[in-house]
Amino acid sequence: GCFQNLAGRLHEMGESLKQHLPTRTEAIRALHLFNNCDLAFLTALAQHGERKVMYFRHAIVEQGAKNDTMFVLEVGRCAIEVQDRHRVGYVPVGNCFGERTLLGIDEVANATVRVITPLAILLSINQAALQLVVGANSAWAELVETLRKAPAEGRVNGNILKNMELFRLCSSEFVGELARVAQIRGYLPGHSVIVQGEKEADPRMFVLSGGRLGVETHAERFVKLPRGAAFGELVMLGEVDRNSITVRTITFCFILEIQRSLFMSVLDRHEDEREIIYSRFKERVQWPCFKGVDTRLLHLLHLHGGHKQVHPSFDCLTGDNAVLLESGKAIVVDDDGNEIRSLLPGRCWNELIFVNAPPLAHERLIARTACRLRLLSQDQLRLALAEFPEESHKLERAVVRHAVERGEQILGYEPAGAELLRTLSPVFTHASEKFLLELRATAEPRFYLPGAYICGQEVDATDMFVIINGTALVQEPFERYTLSAGSAFQEAVLFGLVRRYPGTLTAKTLCLLLVF
Repeated sequence: GCFQNLAGRLHEMGESLKQHLPTRTEAIRALHLFNNCDLAFLTALAQHGERKVMYFRHAIVEQGAKNDTMFVLEVGRCAIEVQDRHRVGYVPVGNCFGERTLLGIDEVANATVRVITPLAILLSINQAALQLVVGANSAWAELVETLRKAPAEGRVNGNILKNMELFRLCSSEFVGELARVAQIRGYLPGHSVIVQGEKEADPRMFVLSGGRLGVETHAERFVKLPRGAAFGELVMLGEVDRNSITVRTITFCFILEIQRSLFMSVLDRHEDEREIIYSRFKERVQWPCFKGVDTRLLHLLHLHGGHKQVHPSFDCLTGDNAVLLESGKAIVVDDDGNEIRSLLPGRCWNELIFVNAPPLAHERLIARTACRLRLLSQDQLRLALAEFPEESHKLERAVVRHAVERGEQILGYEPAGAELLRTLSPVFTHASEKFLLELRATAEPRFYLPGAYICGQEVDATDMFVIINGTALVQEPFERYTLSAGSAFQEAVLFGLVRRYPGTLTAKTLCLLLVF
């Protein structure tokens, strides 16, 4: 009776929930069944999928009945029944059933699957859709045949966790068991999923399955999380003891949650995975621009960042990401395709976005050999820094220092060496190596955006500026000229020969400087 009275409301709720689910392609791509399938095939198949809302006690498929449809459970819970409603198991969110009849292995369902929550949302794909897709591309017929012959074990499981960096090297058995203890919950807009400073009795980690989340610190929102984003790993793994950010829903959200107690119980049954997970977590991220930054922050950046494999001659379309080349060889080219410089393993590119510089609009990265890239965006960095705000200033200094030292290399000098100063001005030509190294160690690396004021006319002269990269404009009362990389401005300041700057120094392009 209660259900009958709520039927209309449940229908409205189901239709509303459908608007916040991941795309149909994402839903089937997350299945272990389709692990090795071409993305174009999955996209074409998903286009023919249909989302259905079903209600409490509804039998989606019935044992012994003819069936040709696979279902992916996206919301709710279903029971598996055999022989007069004898319940033998459950279908977790993210898993599928009916894949054998879709692939033509069976003609009838071998069990009844029934909705046991007020409502369930399922993505359905039938044989007619599969045949239509295969008919459009004969190469996919062989792919479907491979799916038919694939081992049955584990193929109905979702693998949203398998795609996470933390679990990427773990066995399918471990990830599958972890997925079974994980829960997917729905949150209304404006709900606080975790609260900054809160210490949970049983900490959780989270993966956003659908919807949009905002991350806040001290009640100020500064980044939005995309689908598939994870948070709370450090708390669940015991690296920190309380939440250092607030995560609040912007729209209705579906979030996968793993409690620490359940995670540890699964881990206890898979001792071999313990070393894999914790060694993976402890792996130091070799971003050269983050030298000296808290290791825990580097671990978190490693988990949040992405990876990309590219083929030779491939344009590494990295968007607004910074890039670390892990293996292979790449080159940086300008708009006309002319090579600017090479990029070797262990080097990074576009890292100044971490200090709010604009992305390199007139440069592109081209793979010379097969390459493996590590990608990190500004939003991913902000999310990690929210957990370690005290590291923000240190990280900014490390990024700028690295960019300046790389600029010294491009100019042909040893980073932080004495030769730059020796060749910069006749004043330093005969200075000792020890003096120049000590002087170089006092220099502060800085960067300036185009048009930024560096120093002004008639201002007390306290610093000498050395341009490492970019160009700057000098405007004096009767003269105007440009300084390029490798130039110094007012070295006489160091010897007390000048008390005021004779002109104004302004960045024409993005400039990297050493300030003495």
